[in-house]
Amino acid sequence: MNIYAQAALREAIRDKRSALAGRRSRRNLVISLIAPATAVLLLFGVFFGLAVVQGNSMMPSVKHGDKLLFARLGGVRIGDIVLLHSQHDEYIKRVAAMPGDVVDIEDNRVIINGLPQVQHCAVGGTERQPTDITYPITLGPDEYFVLGDNRENSLDSRSYGPVKAAQIRGRVIWVLKTGSLGP
Repeated sequence: MNIYAQAALREAIRDKRSALAGRRSRRNLVISLIAPATAVLLLFGVFFGLAVVQGNSMMPSVKHGDKLLFARLGGVRIGDIVLLHSQHDEYIKRVAAMPGDVVDIEDNRVIINGLPQVQHCAVGGTERQPTDITYPITLGPDEYFVLGDNRENSLDSRSYGPVKAAQIRGRVIWVLKTGSLGP
């Protein structure tokens, strides 16, 4: 092979390496953009969610305008604040009773399984609402009894009955207190 052929071969090899390096850098760029986007979609599409509070039914714990981070996976317990989904809206309430519990409301007290509950977060009287709900009520295997902390200004399970597990979008794990006092 003569000197000109060797030079041409070296140049062809350099061009090929340069083209491969360009493809690698484009591939690395695409991967560096796709990987974080996928992670964010997984985190906030599957594991977590964000919501903004509308209304004051959970005052003083959570106010209108506060931002919420909620976990979509995992169970809920009594006392947890949950994000609920209805046909028309999303709202937040506190879990007062779990599936299988017997709920009664007497003398402005919530009674679960025969035991009066001490609810430090509740403001105002916990009265029965004028509905078709007959107390005591036994919750089904996928039903939860939820209440707003601002008892005199809350539509909750006293008004519309127990909520189904499928209505619970997640458990609030963090509240950014930014809200004002009114909707």
